[in-house]
Order: sequence, then C-alpha cells, then structure tokens
Amino acid sequence: MMASTQIPIPSDSDGFVTRQCKSCKSRLKLKSEQSNDNICCPYCGHASNDWLTDEQREYLNAHAKRFATKIADDRLKQMFGGVARQSNGVIKFKAEHRAESLPSPPLELKGGFDKSISPCCSIEIKTELGRVIKFCSAGCK
Repeated sequence: MMASTQIPIPSDSDGFVTRQCKSCKSRLKLKSEQSNDNICCPYCGHASNDWLTDEQREYLNAHAKRFATKIADDRLKQMFGGVARQSNGVIKFKAEHRAESLPSPPLELKGGFDKSISPCCSIEIKTELGRVIKFCSAGCK
C-alpha cells in the first residue's frame, strides 16, 4: 500500500515561486507551474533539477517526517493492535508519538526582484534586483 500527500509551496502575488541555485546560492523566481527540469541559473549557468531554497527544504522535510511518522504509527496499530486485543490482556500495545510543531510555510517576499523575459525562449522569470542575467534559465545556449 502506497501513501502520498501534497505539500504546497507558496507563491507570490504574481504566481512566482522563489528558487535557489545550489552552486552560487543566488535566488530567482519561476512561475509555480513551470517544471524544475533542466533549469539553468541565469547568473552562473549551473544546471540542476533541484531548486529548493533552504527554507523550502526545511519546510518540506518537516512535513514529510510528520507524514511518515503518522503512516508508521497507523501501520503499527494495525499490526499489533489486533494481537493485543486477542491476548486477553496478556499483551498490551500502545503507539504514541508527539507531533513536532511544523514550521510556517516559507514567505514569498514582494520586493527585491525584477520581472524579465528570456529573449531566447520567452520564459518569464524574476531575478534579483540589479543582477545581470548571463544565461537563459531554460538552458538555451
């Protein structure tokens, strides 16, 4: 049996989500529906499929940990709860955990980014104010 969950990452008022280059640590914003596959950093040209910011990664990891713990607790109760009931009190089973508080969703800052359109592929991105775009974020050469 497979379990899944969805954890939304907030976007700004224009529908852009902050992304972070793992190489130069710079930030850019992409439309939330845009795929992260084969994206290049517009500042350093680093290509990657992993563009989560540190805050987004922390947020998603906390949610994933809570989700996995709940699944494990539910499965343990299924496996051992029946055994305990059938043992006429000889075996006792209690699955209990204290859920850690979840971090707030990463905030999308309103300022600090310029909206631009890549001239080679017409992809709309937001880049840090004053930063020069040296590479196409879609990986165009």
